[in-house]
Amino acid sequence: MALLPLTMFAQTPDEDFCGTETSAETDPVGVYSRSVDPNVLANYDEVTVNITPYQIESLVPNPVNSQLTVTYDAQGAGSAYLMLVNQTTGNSDNYILDTEESLISIDVSGFSTGLYSVILVCDGDIHSVKNLAKQ
Repeated sequence: MALLPLTMFAQTPDEDFCGTETSAETDPVGVYSRSVDPNVLANYDEVTVNITPYQIESLVPNPVNSQLTVTYDAQGAGSAYLMLVNQTTGNSDNYILDTEESLISIDVSGFSTGLYSVILVCDGDIHSVKNLAKQ
């Protein structure tokens, strides 16, 4: 992987600052941005970053003993479900979500102790993953 040469800029109300790490001190309170020479980018591939609107917002409580409340955002998805996957065994349970709602309560008292992955799947694609500890 090749590194791109970057120039750091800091801007405060009193001064403008431009420099490299070898010739200038950084401003710890300033606003920073990066500048890349467009000629350097000519030999690199284009990358598209897609930000998903669907996510798991919280798992409460974590760690959990019996009742888990999952807050999520799946509004606008055609279909959505949660997968709870035991990280040791790979066993999973699926819970269909109402995409117009924002939380679901799940009884996990019958689950074995251990670590689980809580996975939000919307329209057939994984959009968010959080870890859960079951006591």
